[in-house]
Amino acid sequence: MTSPITSAISSSTVTRHDVVQSGKPVAPLKHVLTLPGITTVAALVGAVLLWEGAAWLLSIPTYLLPAPSAILGSFSSIGFERWAGHIAATLRVALIGYAMSIAIAIPLAVFMMRSPFLSRTLYPLLVVVQSTPVVAIAPIIIVVLGAGDAPRIVIASLITFFPIVVSTATGLAATPPELIELSRSLRATGLREITQIRLPFAVPYIFSALKISITLAVIGAVVAEFCASEAGVGYFIQLSTSLFKLPQAWAGLLGARRNVAPAVSGRRFDTEAPLSLERAEKRLNPPRSRSSRAPPGHCSSTAGSPALTQENGMNIQTDTLAELAKEAIIGGVGTTVDREIPVIDLADFDNRKHEIADALWQASVEIGFFQVYNHGIDQDDIDAAFDTAWTFFELPTEVKAKTPMPKGINAGWEFKAQVRPSTGTPDNKESFQITRPDMIRLNLWPSEDDLPTFRDKMLRFERQNWELGMRILSCFALTMGFTEDFFTKAHDPSSDQYQSTLRLIHYMSMEGAKPEDFTSWRAGAHSDFDCLTILHQKEGEGGLQVCPGKDAALHEWTDVPPRKGYITCNIGDMLMRWSDDQLQSTLHRVRMPREDEYMGRRLSLPFFCQANRDAIMQGPLGKYEAITAGEYLTRRINANFAKK
Repeated sequence: MTSPITSAISSSTVTRHDVVQSGKPVAPLKHVLTLPGITTVAALVGAVLLWEGAAWLLSIPTYLLPAPSAILGSFSSIGFERWAGHIAATLRVALIGYAMSIAIAIPLAVFMMRSPFLSRTLYPLLVVVQSTPVVAIAPIIIVVLGAGDAPRIVIASLITFFPIVVSTATGLAATPPELIELSRSLRATGLREITQIRLPFAVPYIFSALKISITLAVIGAVVAEFCASEAGVGYFIQLSTSLFKLPQAWAGLLGARRNVAPAVSGRRFDTEAPLSLERAEKRLNPPRSRSSRAPPGHCSSTAGSPALTQENGMNIQTDTLAELAKEAIIGGVGTTVDREIPVIDLADFDNRKHEIADALWQASVEIGFFQVYNHGIDQDDIDAAFDTAWTFFELPTEVKAKTPMPKGINAGWEFKAQVRPSTGTPDNKESFQITRPDMIRLNLWPSEDDLPTFRDKMLRFERQNWELGMRILSCFALTMGFTEDFFTKAHDPSSDQYQSTLRLIHYMSMEGAKPEDFTSWRAGAHSDFDCLTILHQKEGEGGLQVCPGKDAALHEWTDVPPRKGYITCNIGDMLMRWSDDQLQSTLHRVRMPREDEYMGRRLSLPFFCQANRDAIMQGPLGKYEAITAGEYLTRRINANFAKK
């Protein structure tokens, strides 16, 4: 459900493209001598001369419309001290009101973004206040608050408040969802999510509003001075008109334009002052080069990747957040430490279900990774699945290329297309994804002529993994307070909305590789974005490492060696969200082999339990708003796979 604050009136919000600044200030003379500059100056001079001539020829009384010469004469006759006093009074009110508006609007926008209830409650009130002319409520405010600066500051603040709160809330809400999912998978607190993800992304939106509001603050201050004041530009203009000194009133308007506006904005026609909002924005939001990377990955949490840059491009802020995300998900080597990976016996499952459920829950809350044995899949079937997978990868490239992985679809063959946000380099592997409905709909099965019996063997193995996954997920459903078959129904393979995937992954041989080839990863650091991953590995072909979110900042990784008869499982981002972050989706990667380890080709067979597209994801605690599993997964895949 979209919060009302995020769909604010577009005229009150400036988009990211409106605020991108580039290059250095243009020299004044060069700027004026361009053709548009010359025509603008000529038009201005012509208008002033026409005004002067009309006033002289038509003998317009000075108290009605003074000639420009009379206005300039009055302007020059006013002493500096008199000007300084009025300008200082207006500036004081405008800047204090402006600062007060910022201090209230930005935190309020954060609260409204975090609370749909607060947004629905307050947003209509903000619209009512914004739509009420400030001139109409200024006298009321002055009567209520009395004489002095207080009512004028409130008026200046009111007129600047709405653009700031709306633009800030819009910027906060516009943060790519993948970034938010990543931060939550890393157990980031709500405060860190706001300060390190959402607010940096909202910087262009906030400064767009600040640039608009600084001029509105002056308008508010002058309007307030019209009503009740003893000093200020508005008071000066009001006093002059009451005495029918129209040239002096026009001089006051000219003085406000000449001195007040440049002072509050930090800019004059011919210089860029140190107080400029644009300079502050550049400090907080420096330009960065645009990245064009955008590749695949079924099982990576890709928040913050430059892959998030759409075809039409996002601006520099996305790249800034991509760097932040890469740092967060650990691209470096780190250190290797020993940890106990929980091992859970699934024997006598029906009679021991509550005991097994408790063990699974504890393992998933603490680390998010565990191994199971007595799991019900015969070792001969697992070995046969590995042999069948090799028959596909040993096909000529042109034959495998007949079943290419379409963009946005999690089925088919890809080759070195997956780029992890943690490394920025392609994983050294190829893979074939099997998602039942898409295989038939898009004709992605290898033909029987190219690979006889491949389809039947893989579908049988896929079914065995699905059954194991549903047994494990039924334990989580039990602990979460759902019916035991809750996740089984959400992963119904008979539905055309089914999207669980068996993936065959071939990691290239490192035999005879150059030393520099070992500086990359077989699979960079990532978290899976399914509910549950069931991973089959060959004994002696290790490299899998895990790093729980609580230890991510320490870069401490633990090897998970494959063991015959044991299947490695881990929680994915989808189930972490579904459990309201009680279960943990853990970072993992596949490192290169060490000198004393097996260097040959490596094969792994993960099965990803991904809820059907039409399944509604909402946890028992109601921490997150409901979302369909299809929307959730498509968002991840589109951010992760290379443009075709």
